Amino acid sequence: MFPNQQQITPKLEDLAVQINVALPDETPDIFPGLLPKDDLVVIASETNAGKSLCAIEICSSLSTGEPLWGAIQPNVTAKKILYVLGEHRTRKIVSLAHKTRLPFGKVLVLGPEHLSVDKYLVTNGVVNLRNLDKFKRWAEGVDFLVFDH
Repeated sequence: MFPNQQQITPKLEDLAVQINVALPDETPDIFPGLLPKDDLVVIASETNAGKSLCAIEICSSLSTGEPLWGAIQPNVTAKKILYVLGEHRTRKIVSLAHKTRLPFGKVLVLGPEHLSVDKYLVTNGVVNLRNLDKFKRWAEGVDFLVFDH
């Protein structure tokens, strides 16, 4: 604060919410009880545990509307999915997708071999705004985004 500057405290009524306030309708999960809509989900485990396979299966279900694992019906379908790879090369993920024999709609895979130095969103602890802007443009019109790293 600068000298002679008062800190303004907002009114309680401007911050708090009345307990009986009308709530907006909840957005249904993408997959009921499994994948929330408008949220971030991390699939984490040790190496070679099937994280990429799980992501590929989710992409198949979302892009076709078919139930995930034959049992969990998605509440939405994705017309366009962007699957960004940080570690694997495109061939490995496409090969894995082929092995599943699952149907796919429009799922675009962007591997590190396509990106060169554009793949670094953070370098030495500093956000690379130029590359971040590229990713934002690539993600325009995408209904679902996967970062596989």
